[in-house]
Amino acid sequence: AIRASASSAANGELISAHAAARMYRLLGGATSAAWVCCSVAALATYKPHRVLHNAIGVAQACTALPLVWTTTESLARTVADNGWEALGDAQPRSLNLGLAAASAWCAVTAAA
Repeated sequence: AIRASASSAANGELISAHAAARMYRLLGGATSAAWVCCSVAALATYKPHRVLHNAIGVAQACTALPLVWTTTESLARTVADNGWEALGDAQPRSLNLGLAAASAWCAVTAAA
């Protein structure tokens, strides 16, 4: 495995805490983009002649995005400020599990 930096290699970590924070932010953005794309594809094409109806449906689906952003940002700040060990605390662990459960639910429902 490739070590992220000399300091993380000294600690035996495969990736630095700051790199993990960047990944949380990147994946939060990717999740948001996928959410918007699925919303537009599913809801904006439902009844093409009802533009306002479809726009309201997409807007309602996108109300979940601030939750994704705040969750991933909270986890990114936790790991950046306090290191990997902080992710083992109760609150970050609950956020990670909640994010994983929500992602799994979205994947299953999008595939159906």
